[in-house]
Parts: sequence; structure tokens; C-alpha cells
Amino acid sequence: LLASVLGAAEPAAYLASLAPTAERYRRMKAALADHRRIATERAWPHVPAGPILELGTYDSRVPLLRRRLGVTRTPSAEEDATLYDSKLAAAVRRFQARHGLGADGRVGRLTLAALNVSPAARVRQIETGLDWLRAMAQPTPAPQIVINLPEFRLRVFEGEDEILEMAVIVGREARATPILSSRVTEVVFNPSWTVPMKLAREDKLPQLRTDLRAMAAQGFRAFRGLPGEAEEIDILSIDWSKVTGRNFPYWLRQDPGPRNALGEVRLTFPNTFDVFMHGTPDRYLFRRDTRSLSSGCIRLERPLDLVEYVMRNTPGWSRETAEEAIATGETKPVAVNRPVALHIVYITALARADATVEFREDIYRLDELLQDIVKARSRAIAASLADGFAPGLF
Repeated sequence: LLASVLGAAEPAAYLASLAPTAERYRRMKAALADHRRIATERAWPHVPAGPILELGTYDSRVPLLRRRLGVTRTPSAEEDATLYDSKLAAAVRRFQARHGLGADGRVGRLTLAALNVSPAARVRQIETGLDWLRAMAQPTPAPQIVINLPEFRLRVFEGEDEILEMAVIVGREARATPILSSRVTEVVFNPSWTVPMKLAREDKLPQLRTDLRAMAAQGFRAFRGLPGEAEEIDILSIDWSKVTGRNFPYWLRQDPGPRNALGEVRLTFPNTFDVFMHGTPDRYLFRRDTRSLSSGCIRLERPLDLVEYVMRNTPGWSRETAEEAIATGETKPVAVNRPVALHIVYITALARADATVEFREDIYRLDELLQDIVKARSRAIAASLADGFAPGLF
């Protein structure tokens, strides 16, 4: 790379050509320039803490909130500038939607915290988003499934065109969903679930101790020995109060069915983390704004929509045949005829086609980690330049 730069007629142009050409990258660069200008020219006002602000309330902080959101209003002689009116409520809803918050038009703790993030912090967030984008696979004509973890969203792209999107549930911080690239190679209808040993010890053992019959009713079974040679032990006959995390001689499996944790389908992609995409019987969880709730796997809002897409080139399979396979209640794995690329990514700043910028919470604190690495690297480079160029640095 260095040799190519040195040999280029226009080194600056050559370096510029190395940047991603995707439209999403160009939009983020424009957003960065805009937010740098905001950070340089003015700081938006801080809105102090206090009672929830909502439509129809009067509060001395309302003028500050208007300034923060850029909502101008000149009250008449009969009106009060401290009134939280419908125009301001609409502006708050737009702000909430851009920040992944419930767009109810009420300024509570989470909305207030997002309002008071400084322009400089948003600049750093966009810069970090650009770092992540440079590391991502670039758009291709071939289909790509992209899951953005902080956004809790799955999208299917063909080139720059978005074909499908849906909400997802991802791993909580202690059991984070990994960032990776793979391919969806298999769909399993009516999957059983072999509980990972960590989850069996930490999550299922307390449940077995407190409500054993409910666990049995949900289809959980206990085995001892290696898979393929294992002996099933009646789960109701085990004294689970004597079983501990260190002394856990069993492995657990949940039968297929309406209460199975994986729902009706599982989509498999090769990876070293033993994670996959699947449905879920807990549909209510998709109503939450923050959906880092799983143990690492990805739960899909509309799994059959994704199954229909990835199997569209698999002979003999359609949405109707998929639904028929589910109706049998029998476990059936089917190989995907043309595996679809999958990228699990992590971007907390997103520039949209309409020039708006959306921000999401740094759920795994990876932006924070990357920013610390960049700072440390910058300090090392600055120190080397102060001491004279050190060839070994690069």
C-alpha cells in the first residue's frame, strides 16, 4: 500500500480512492461534516432534570427544550412560553424516533439523557461509525443480510436496495451477540433446543429447582452421557436441589412445540460462537425499544418472511410449503440451495437517505472501546514524532 501511494501521480487522490464507495458511507461523511460544524459554531442548550414534560404541561425548561430541538415559537399575549404545546410534542416524537426511543412525545429520563449528549460526543460517535463502516463488507449485487446490533434491526440488501427489514432481539451485554460474517446455509423447521451448558447451569437450574413441573410441561428433558449415546433421565425424578453449577452431570433438551425457545424455525450459519437466528414464543418482547435480551442468539420478529427469502431458490420450497412443514410438528432440516451472505455489524450512528442522522445506545460499549484504542494509538504516534520518526511503529 505504501509503495502504491509513493508511486501514484496524485497520492492524495489515490488515498481517497481507498475509501468505501457505498452511498451509506458518503452520507455518513456528510453527517460528520455537519456535526463538526455544529460542534464548532454552537453548543445546544442543556435541559435540566425535573418532572416529565408532556403535552399541556407548563415548565420553565420548555424554552430550553424548544431551543435544543430548533423549534421556534413566539407566543401571543394570551399565551405562555412555558407551555408544552403540540408543535413541541411533535418535535420530541421526531427526536425520539431518530434515537430509537419510544416516540410518545414525553420527555422522561431516557429522552432527557439523549437530548443532553453534547455535539462533540455525537461527532465522536459518527467518526466511530465511519471506522466500523470501513471494516464492513461493501454492498454487492448478491443478497446480503445485515443485522445492526445497537439498532436491533435486520435488513436484507441487494446492492443498495433494501428488500426486507424487521426487528430483532440480540444478546444482552454479559452474553453479547458476536460481530461476524457468515452465510445462512440451513433452515430447521420445528427445531428442538439443546441448552448450552452455561445457560443450563446459570439459567435453567434455578428454574428446575423452583418450578420443575412447569419446566417439564414446556418440553424440557434431561440426558446423561454423550449425544448419540446418552441415556434419558426422567426430569421429574431428579432431586435438583442437590445439583449445583459445578456438579451438573446432565444436559438439557427442549422438544419442538409452541413453547420451544427457538419458536417454529431456526436459521443456521457456520460460526465458532454457536449462535443462530430463530423465532420465539415471546412475541411481546418486540414491543420494547431496547432489545438486548437474549443469551447471544438472534430472535426474529418475522422469521417466516426471512425463511421465504433465503429459500426462494431452493427447489420445492415456498412460504406455503414452509408453513406445511411447520404444521407437521416434526423437526425437518433443509439445506439452502444458494446460501445467503450474513453480516452482523455494530454501528450506533446512521445517516439516512433523507439527510437525517439516527443515533443508538452503545449497548456493548464497543464504541467506547474503539475510541480508547484510537486515542492510545494517536498518543503513540504523537510521541514517536516528537522523538523522531520510528520505522517500527507502523
